[in-house]
Amino acid sequence: MIRMENGILYVQEKPQFLLTADYPYYRDSVENWADRLERLKRCHINVISFYVPWRHHHVGDIIDFEGVLSPNKNVKLFIKLCREKGLSVLLKPGPFVHAETDFGGLPDFVSPEYNESIDPMLNASGEQRKWHKVLPSPTDPQYNKWIQEWFELVDRELIQPNQYPQGPIIALQILNEGIYSDAQHVVTDYDYSVTSIKMYQQFLEEKYETIAEYNRLHGTKLKSFFNVLPVSEMKSISNLAEVLLYKDWAEYQSYYMSYLYSHWGNFIKSDLPYILNLNPPHDREQGYDDWLNRLEIEKFTNQNYGFTNWIGVVSHDTSAFNRYLLLTKRGRGPNLEENWGFSKLYDSRYKYTAIPFFQTIMAVAAGATGYNIYTGVATDQWDDNIDTLQQKPYPDCSPITEQGELTDKYFSLKLLNRFFLDFGSELMESASSAPLTWGIYNGYSQLGCWGLESEIKSLGKKSVYAGRNGFDHFQNIARQYNIDYSMVNIAESDVPVDKHPMLVLVGGFFMDEKTQRNLVRYVKSGGILNLTHDVPALNENFEPCTYLREEIFGGLEPTDGEYLYGKGKVLYTSDNLFAAAEASKKFISLLEEHLPASFLIRSDAQVWIHSHPHKNVQFVFVLGLDDQVKNYNIQYLQTSIQVRLPVKSSCIIRMENGLISAGVIKGIHELEQSAEAPYISDGKQMLKAEQACDLFFRFEGGIPIFEAASPDDELILNWTEENGRKTAHYVVPNRLFLSLKV
Repeated sequence: MIRMENGILYVQEKPQFLLTADYPYYRDSVENWADRLERLKRCHINVISFYVPWRHHHVGDIIDFEGVLSPNKNVKLFIKLCREKGLSVLLKPGPFVHAETDFGGLPDFVSPEYNESIDPMLNASGEQRKWHKVLPSPTDPQYNKWIQEWFELVDRELIQPNQYPQGPIIALQILNEGIYSDAQHVVTDYDYSVTSIKMYQQFLEEKYETIAEYNRLHGTKLKSFFNVLPVSEMKSISNLAEVLLYKDWAEYQSYYMSYLYSHWGNFIKSDLPYILNLNPPHDREQGYDDWLNRLEIEKFTNQNYGFTNWIGVVSHDTSAFNRYLLLTKRGRGPNLEENWGFSKLYDSRYKYTAIPFFQTIMAVAAGATGYNIYTGVATDQWDDNIDTLQQKPYPDCSPITEQGELTDKYFSLKLLNRFFLDFGSELMESASSAPLTWGIYNGYSQLGCWGLESEIKSLGKKSVYAGRNGFDHFQNIARQYNIDYSMVNIAESDVPVDKHPMLVLVGGFFMDEKTQRNLVRYVKSGGILNLTHDVPALNENFEPCTYLREEIFGGLEPTDGEYLYGKGKVLYTSDNLFAAAEASKKFISLLEEHLPASFLIRSDAQVWIHSHPHKNVQFVFVLGLDDQVKNYNIQYLQTSIQVRLPVKSSCIIRMENGLISAGVIKGIHELEQSAEAPYISDGKQMLKAEQACDLFFRFEGGIPIFEAASPDDELILNWTEENGRKTAHYVVPNRLFLSLKV
């Protein structure tokens, strides 16, 4: 049995930490496949992910999965090799895969350029969306028919014969980073095609039921829903009914995305888990709201949350750090693409191991249930049908080169993988203390993505905030004080108090009655609702709805203060606590007053701590963001740790019964030309290497076991004793000298 729950993959009811690497078989020679898979396995990778590009296998009238047209089309053999090596498979059949392939891996015949009967995808200006060629609208019936045929063939030929337990395939991913790697695009970027507008009209009919009701709320006199057209640009707004037009189209974006994932996923008749692969928000004023609105993941049926990178260097870019953190916190799931190989195509700094090492640790610290090395292997053996644009090799700086050579990245990655191989399942049973929860209400992002603040204010209402002047500043404050947080969609279900002791919400002038009732139940059950900015007085259609006001505030206009209700309370402030730096001071004082001290982590680094529920075991993730070598101090409960790290480096420390028991440390930062001998102390034990290195260590029966970032698989152990104190010395011939003082 295999399943996913809360983003964790369970195999035979045992939680698995996903150690995965992508290997684009279609870019490599068949003669290399077995060797590269073996090298990935030796690096402690246990799952191989790969796209199955439609255009690679569908040539003319032939769909080739057995290497008839060219050897590297024999994906059946590739899956067989994975099984023989004891490697599981995450299979990704598209239809659009990106992967730097021509036309995103789609066959040319689905483009409106080659078939005028196919509806092209359009933006608000009526321009055709392109990815090398004109993209088909995902709502076009003929395109959907072709996708169904492709998915059913992949299911019949590849998935069904090879899925767990009789085969190695344990999970699936369809689509890629949205529809066409565009989940974070602006609200007017898609889809204004003819067939999409028809779907929009059907969506409105489902929502409003009758055209009379639509007309009443919108102040229109239309004869049918077929007369409704989406807004495409900002115009002057004179009343709330006109605001509703913008809200409708933004809400449709969420519906559109979830519908396609669910609808296309049903073409594959497999019970294997589907994992999303969502890319991060854009770095623009409304970027968070574009992303939060479109990706209302609770409505993605039969899809498990997952995310990707392609965001910038998080250790050196605050915006990238914050947007990457949002990715990891929006839902629990694995990181399905971490950039370990691209420096020329994306950012030159990725050629240095410390950059992806840091980002991988950050993702897991924030909640990722696994990670993917993209790509584990470099390749240079593809043909022009799959890719005419990329320079060879692809990528340029993977852990394993196109010749099969093992790089410094490989040996550092091996240490990181070994840590999670040994402790990943235990980590999946652990959890970070997250006393704060950010309340997501999608209706606020539906207005936020348009940037309607001034228009709403001109109508006598308080501006509505969700991402900007809301979550963005909340996240900064939480991380500034090393307070972890979670996110919950308050419209989708009740909020359990035991998991979410303090719920933070920037309120707006409207909220549907069901969600208002959810909030009231939360407070009545003992929750602390930190409500700031506004209290809703209208429902989602901008009609009177004052349930929250009546229950909590007695129907009166609320003033700043604490309101007791049932077993809980509401902390209300009329000023937006996240709109300005000075307002955040009040939020901090509220946290200090109402959160127990046990949640506090004191450190000059970015720190997350995951605690096991049944063992006295903690996983301490440390991200050092200083521009200089530093001894970082971490204090939580009765524990005090000191760790010395190079510039902008990272480590993970496993504590057991208050003592250091294992860890992995990045002691060399190649980009910063900063190197430090690993050093960790818990006040009772001290681990100290005498030379700079990347290091994995653990204790077995009181004996320390080491592995360093070196081509030598084994370290030579010698013991010395002085004044009754033992020291273990580890020597890597001609490379480094380590000592552990116990």
